[in-house]
Amino acid sequence: MTLAGSSFQMPLVFAGKIALASEGIVMCAIFAYVEGRMTR
Repeated sequence: MTLAGSSFQMPLVFAGKIALASEGIVMCAIFAYVEGRMTR
């Protein structure tokens, strides 16, 4: 993503940011689910 940003490939940079953000949201949801199951 750094290489794409330095060479002004903005669609690739935004695609990488969206992929990282969606991965973070999914991981947060999974951990919240697991935490809810473990603390019952």
